[in-house]
Amino acid sequence: MENNFKVNMNEYLPLRDVVFNTLRQAILKGELAPGERLMEIQLAEKLGVSRTPIREAIRKLELEGLVLMIPRKGAEVAKISEKSLRDVLEVRRSLEELAIELACQRMSEEDRLPLRAGADLLYLCLSCAHLRGDEGVERHCAGLCLGHGAGLAAPLPGGGALHTAGHWPEWGRGLAAPPDQRRDL
Repeated sequence: MENNFKVNMNEYLPLRDVVFNTLRQAILKGELAPGERLMEIQLAEKLGVSRTPIREAIRKLELEGLVLMIPRKGAEVAKISEKSLRDVLEVRRSLEELAIELACQRMSEEDRLPLRAGADLLYLCLSCAHLRGDEGVERHCAGLCLGHGAGLAAPLPGGGALHTAGHWPEWGRGLAAPPDQRRDL
């Protein structure tokens, strides 16, 4: 096990949660490969903790589907197929679209003004880049217009922000359109 992950201590979280977050990130980043065995003693030594928080973290990872427990063999990192990943992303995308739709329904006209202004800026930015025909500039410009490069973020009443999924080019449909052709925000 030649991995470079290490425990990131957070004084506000119990040790089991810190270990869980560390192992979860290592799996998601590919530092722990699919099919790799998770041996408690080695992980405990590597992270500088006892076996108990490792065991608890592995149980939580199993509940998330990131680890498989194999009888008389132990725990190993789950192999995530492309199909299951697509399924998860499809569900996430649907939930994000629903969250945005519900947020927009609950926003006042005054709350929608920053969204409309952002959409106008996005349209202007994409139009200029499109005229030059440079898709790279188009993506960069869209990222700058949106602030994060990943999707639209707009303040919501009472704090927080509204974020879109940030998928290219689907995320811009309806928003990156001329104001008279845009879906109402």
